[in-house]
Amino acid sequence: MNRARDALTWLPSESGGPAWFPRVDRFRIDDVEFHCSFEQGSEPNRFYIRKHRPLVEDYLAVFDRFQAANVVELGIMEGGSVALAALAARPRKMVAFELEPERVEALDALIAGHRLDQTVRPYYGVDQSDRGRAWVRSSLMSSATRSSTWSSTTPRIALSQRGLRLRRCFRGCATAAST
Repeated sequence: MNRARDALTWLPSESGGPAWFPRVDRFRIDDVEFHCSFEQGSEPNRFYIRKHRPLVEDYLAVFDRFQAANVVELGIMEGGSVALAALAARPRKMVAFELEPERVEALDALIAGHRLDQTVRPYYGVDQSDRGRAWVRSSLMSSATRSSTWSSTTPRIALSQRGLRLRRCFRGCATAAST
């Protein structure tokens, strides 16, 4: 079953991106359009996602393999990957961490508008390389305890903005790490 991949509809591509990303792939999930682009300025009904089509398809394949998983996303940027996962894959729980302290207003609006506030939790101003910050773990646990859906038997996925390379890790966790 390809629930996540079937949730989106590919639209005609546009030209005009930068030289290294000359074609802008586009797709839609419900009332939200996504542009595979390095542009800035996501809006609640249009998100920029820094993944080209094959990477979007690989990203969704992870969710199809591990349905109803708990997800940790490293890097929010314009909110596109988080919005995509939330709308297409419907993870059981999702927390996302971003180094920049400024919130992505479009993502906040999408979470509120689609009533995802009990499922999707973005955290800003988090340096993922700072091993001394135990609050990241406590954020995960506090998100987990707000709902009984976060358990040791639920598949977990950790995602990185730099690309996907799926590998198994401890306790049945699936990690999509940077390539």
